Amino acid sequence: MAYATILTETRDRVRYVTLNRSAVPADQLADEVHHLASRVAMIPHDLLAANKGIVNKAIELMGRTMLQEAARETDAIAHRNRAASEFARSGREQGLRAALAWRDDRFARSVRRVGPDPNEGARTRGT
Repeated sequence: MAYATILTETRDRVRYVTLNRSAVPADQLADEVHHLASRVAMIPHDLLAANKGIVNKAIELMGRTMLQEAARETDAIAHRNRAASEFARSGREQGLRAALAWRDDRFARSVRRVGPDPNEGARTRGT
């Protein structure tokens, strides 16, 4: 959930380089991470701590604790559900692949097309 922004001074302006919007080829990833981490390491610890505090407060204002509590309660209820018990039983007895197939089959049978049926016009034209 970290959203890191590094300020880079250029001759005429301040440029923001946002990590979560950067795409780096796999063979360059380690070097890029090391470069950015080295830059962050140059920021005084007290400033990093102050900024982390601000970010944590903002996340808390967005309802982090309440969301975690609601997720915990919902998760506990969901794991007592008959379908969850069946999934776990299937996984124990037949393996994860079979349990996932059982779960996914239920969705595959309920798929329906959205929009007009391309064959519908052909059926009415022939009559």
